[in-house]
Amino acid sequence: MALAADRRLQHVQSSDGKSLRARNDAFSFWKLPEDWRETVTDSIDKSRIQAEHFLFERYVAFMERRRQRSTLPGDKSDQFTSRFSSRIEARSRARLNFPHWPCETALIEYWRRWLRQVLEELQINDGWHLAFWPKGARCSIVLTHDICNSADCEQIEAISTLEGAFGFRSAWYLPLEDLECNLRRIEELRSRGVEFGVRDASADGKDEIRRLKPRLERAVRDCQLKGFRSPSACRDVGRVSGLNCDFESSFCDTDPFESRPGGTCSIFPFFIGGSVELPLTLARDHTLIRLLRRNPLATWSLKADWIANAGGMILLATEPRYVSIEPHLSAYKDLLSHLARLDAWHALPSEIAAWWRHRDEAALVVCQDQPQVVGADAGELVVRRLSEVPIFQ
Repeated sequence: MALAADRRLQHVQSSDGKSLRARNDAFSFWKLPEDWRETVTDSIDKSRIQAEHFLFERYVAFMERRRQRSTLPGDKSDQFTSRFSSRIEARSRARLNFPHWPCETALIEYWRRWLRQVLEELQINDGWHLAFWPKGARCSIVLTHDICNSADCEQIEAISTLEGAFGFRSAWYLPLEDLECNLRRIEELRSRGVEFGVRDASADGKDEIRRLKPRLERAVRDCQLKGFRSPSACRDVGRVSGLNCDFESSFCDTDPFESRPGGTCSIFPFFIGGSVELPLTLARDHTLIRLLRRNPLATWSLKADWIANAGGMILLATEPRYVSIEPHLSAYKDLLSHLARLDAWHALPSEIAAWWRHRDEAALVVCQDQPQVVGADAGELVVRRLSEVPIFQ
């Protein structure tokens, strides 16, 4: 059985054992049996192009051109070319047909259609795949916070203690220019399980990648930071792929409220160059509290339940200036209580990124209807029937 598995894996590995798969394609997303690959090769290649149309927000440029053509010269009322601050304008964004907010299903529906077509082509009703999360957890939960100033830093310990009471740990993204003054606090809190990343807090996002990259790499090395986040309005696939970081988290699955509305449509991690992208999948507190002027709990809980039912990644990014004060602190406590009741893997961003790479490096082979994981340490990898997968149901 092992020999047969090795033979089936040969065509997807180079001589040094590194994966040659296009990792954002549908076959890699589902992690299907390798003996299916040859039959659906053409479909796999096409699926990567289609998936990255969403994941890399390639549709955004097309939408912007359409909006520009529909706007009269000199007309300054185009709601898609400037940042909104009023409640009425924000609500109009929420009514966009695509990407829909707060839940966008386009990519999920594509994954489902592709898999159903494969099953029809193979003339089977079910099959095996590698579960999305360790030990077969239904979904994953990641809590992150963006530090804007020294007052935010003062809230790290209190908020982390609150999260710990519900069984969570969180990651905090510190401004690149303020790292030195925070080094002592970083060391104190890291020993308690708190994770730290770095963020580019420039308001205009005009830092050129050739200038930002050395500073980022030095900060990650010297301060042992994990992950990167840039302003959502400045998100760019080319910018991210040029950074030497293990993972980053600047994109949202859907966000019509930024000056550049869009979203990856993904509630799962994916790859941008050599980095794992961890998209934000719950609405930002700034959006809900400042723009929409609503208690964030209802929207957070609704979206979290939807993601959990689909088996995806619930990733929240908040700012301490909101969640550390009432009534938003109570809303955050209620959210933690709600999330704690879900059948989920509670993870830090670095753990999610490491897991997604590990899952990607593994392969599934089936011999005599017996599934086996090869190409990586099986560890917590779980093989499940497709009919049991929430996202496929």
